[in-house]
Amino acid sequence: MKFFKLIFLNILIACFMGVAIAGSMALNPVHTSACVFFAGLVISAVSQAPSGVVFRAVQVEIWENFIAENLFKEYPWLTRSKDRSEHVLSGKVVHIPQAGAKPKAAKNRSVYPVPLVKRNDTDVTYALNEFSTEATLISNAETVELSYDKMESVFGDHRGVLSEEVARDVLAQWCPSQDANILRSSGADTAVYLDDQTGTRKKYTPADLAAAKTRLNKTTKREGGPRVAIMTEEAYNQIKSDADVIDKNKMDSIGAVWKDGDLIKLHGFDIVRTDVVPRFDNTATPVIKSSDADNAATDNDAILCYDERYVHRSVGSIEFFETKRDALLQGDAYSALVRAGGRKERNDEVGTVLIVQAA
Repeated sequence: MKFFKLIFLNILIACFMGVAIAGSMALNPVHTSACVFFAGLVISAVSQAPSGVVFRAVQVEIWENFIAENLFKEYPWLTRSKDRSEHVLSGKVVHIPQAGAKPKAAKNRSVYPVPLVKRNDTDVTYALNEFSTEATLISNAETVELSYDKMESVFGDHRGVLSEEVARDVLAQWCPSQDANILRSSGADTAVYLDDQTGTRKKYTPADLAAAKTRLNKTTKREGGPRVAIMTEEAYNQIKSDADVIDKNKMDSIGAVWKDGDLIKLHGFDIVRTDVVPRFDNTATPVIKSSDADNAATDNDAILCYDERYVHRSVGSIEFFETKRDALLQGDAYSALVRAGGRKERNDEVGTVLIVQAA
């Protein structure tokens, strides 16, 4: 009965308002009344929705957008790569076609017919990793309006933790593992600086970046391009203090560029300092260590040098969760989840070179 009263009331209002609007604006009264009628139904339905339903739906979407827009805020160098997010299937899996081997060429061919070869294309498919935060309890969220301007203070820690974990994981995925793409530091012996390291290590020098440049030139068959060298603050300080870097007569020859007292470019690499560089063990072919593995005395720091055309990143689904007015929590709880990942563009790891400390 309530439904029919709602329909009848909307019809009456639509007729009166539709005729009035149509008369004042020279519109078709029937069409105008119909538009008013349907608008009235929508308004009535929304007005009878449970309190806060519409607001909460919008709020969840805003928070998810907030995470997406600020995911790389502290680690903008992550965008120095190909964005493969469009290849993410169902928000969880990346699927990228990869071309097979190129055909061979011959000079002054004399034998016919020419060899017939088939290009065997493959697919690069991998699952994105899932990063999620613990839930935060806000006991007075119902009495304090959580405006967009307050989101950074309320959810900043969650977004920051997600950003760090995503950056750490993607950088680790970009690091090569094949011996052909790994070099060692070559400077004089110096004191160690990583926690739990013992003994001494060879300093990082401009010559190490020059060697990485040569390796990239040979494997990519490109003499330059958008290249990045990602390192810890300590590795940067070793290179920055090298005599060749601070010698004004030699700076141009090694491509040293300074800005506001910082060394920002060397041998064609844009220098990036970050706190998420992974450690490596000291085996003949260094193996990357998990971020949660115990530190060892023989662990080594590393510098990743790469051409941004040969690494990629992917971001899948981003979800925000909330529990309102929970009786056990006596408040509201919030958490978030991000699916993201990265990869070297090619299986042969071309375009990436790792410089690991040498003992």
